[in-house]
Amino acid sequence: MVTALRVLWLVTGLWAVAAPAAQFTATVDRSELYQDEYLVLTLALVNSDTRLRAEGIKPNIDLTLLTDQFDLGTPTSDYRFNINRERGRSTSEVVVQLFPQRAGMLQIPPFTIDGVSSAPLPIRVLRPAAERTPEVFVRSAVASTSVWQREQLVVYSDLYHRVELTSAKTGGQLETEPVDPDIRLLPKSERSEVIDGVEYRVARNAWVMFPPHGGGLAVHLPDVWIETAQGRKQRFPVQTENVTVKPLPADVPAGVVVGKPDIAITAQSSVYATGRMASWDIAVRAPVLDIAIPAELPLIDFPVALKAYASNAKRTNDIRSDGITGIASYTLALIPAQPGRLSLPPIRFPYFDPARGVIDIASADGPEIEVARGELPPSIDGVPASAGSDTGGPSLTGMSHLVWQGVALIFAALWLVTLWRWKQRRTIASAGKTGAAATAVTMSPRFAGRPLIQAMLDALQAETLEQGLAGWEQHYGIDEQLRTTVRRLQEHYYGKTRPGETAALRAAVDTAVTRIRNTRTVATDGRDDWSPASFTARVKS
Repeated sequence: MVTALRVLWLVTGLWAVAAPAAQFTATVDRSELYQDEYLVLTLALVNSDTRLRAEGIKPNIDLTLLTDQFDLGTPTSDYRFNINRERGRSTSEVVVQLFPQRAGMLQIPPFTIDGVSSAPLPIRVLRPAAERTPEVFVRSAVASTSVWQREQLVVYSDLYHRVELTSAKTGGQLETEPVDPDIRLLPKSERSEVIDGVEYRVARNAWVMFPPHGGGLAVHLPDVWIETAQGRKQRFPVQTENVTVKPLPADVPAGVVVGKPDIAITAQSSVYATGRMASWDIAVRAPVLDIAIPAELPLIDFPVALKAYASNAKRTNDIRSDGITGIASYTLALIPAQPGRLSLPPIRFPYFDPARGVIDIASADGPEIEVARGELPPSIDGVPASAGSDTGGPSLTGMSHLVWQGVALIFAALWLVTLWRWKQRRTIASAGKTGAAATAVTMSPRFAGRPLIQAMLDALQAETLEQGLAGWEQHYGIDEQLRTTVRRLQEHYYGKTRPGETAALRAAVDTAVTRIRNTRTVATDGRDDWSPASFTARVKS
């Protein structure tokens, strides 16, 4: 017994010695930096089943120990297991960025988990040098600190750098207070700019919004993270811009465009004649979203001698780095009713002018056109159609009427011939099907030894009694007498007692067969292939 205990203690001791102990370390990517830079802290737990958690439910790493000296980035967690090293090795890590709050000697305190602690880390933070021309800096602003309700507002963040960057990104999204649900990111742009004799490359991130409500608006631009080719890491903090949103006057309609639109009129044709359609393209560009531009042109007063038809707008957005321009394209079809020189009415578009704070009208003068005399269609109201032109050419009105009448007669004749041929083929096909079916039923030797069943099947034109009864009731309704006769036939030939044929059963079958044939003959003779009931019956069958 004592020997067994000694062996057990020996094995346990050897296993404890051989098993790797858990290790918990804290490391930083650098221990000396400037105050406007940041460092990366990595907490690693090796050879342990515990996973490090700095966020979520019941975190086991308390990062609040750092908040009195550093601002924290967003921590990330990682876990991996390597089976190729010894008997396996697990590693759990938490990585977080630290931004020094002041210059001087700072210290990262020790962290403890599962009875294992990390060592404290001293950090030396230097004051940023007063550079006349910094390598990298950020400028953020809004296009205007005072806008009207529903007026376009552009917000931008410019990253200036005169050294190569290996990475540059924002730490979040643009946010506003109160929340604006319709914030759109504009395309990024790059340019060069000279400041104090030094050329900088500028990368711009821009957003656009249309504040829906009046009042104060706080715009929070995201922080910017960069890393230079020399390994310098910097983070530029969140910036806040305050904007005053002025409510629209009470007399401004809900659907009016906020911002002056630009109207352009383009002709698709250069020759105009009475009775001939000419098209004009009208393009409206405004500093709003395309859905804010009306789908139809405002009412236009056309002269009596001019008929006009406007299509609905084809709307789209022209999105650029400096803002959004909504575009609406209308097509205006014109039919002059009188020859001579005509002046098209101006295109007028109401809008709210943000610069003056009033409703105004944007207009584009309609051009003058020279209309030649031509053929007038009879649809022009109040203007008689001309019998011919002044050029002496032949009138095509009478000839066109004759051509259309002839074409109509030809198509009518072809339709009647086609209808007659179709009815002939239908009659022949129906007769052939009926004869073939009757021949097939009559010649079928399946029930040659059961004449009563065979007679009923011939009358019902079916393969079985149930099939024939179901088809009959579907077309002619429920017949209790016929159903009783069919059931007596089934009991007679397939029942357990199977009594012999009786005169009463034979008489019932003869009566049913006669009624079936008479009913079918009357229904067939009185059927109208072109009546609605005939089509309905064929669809149901």
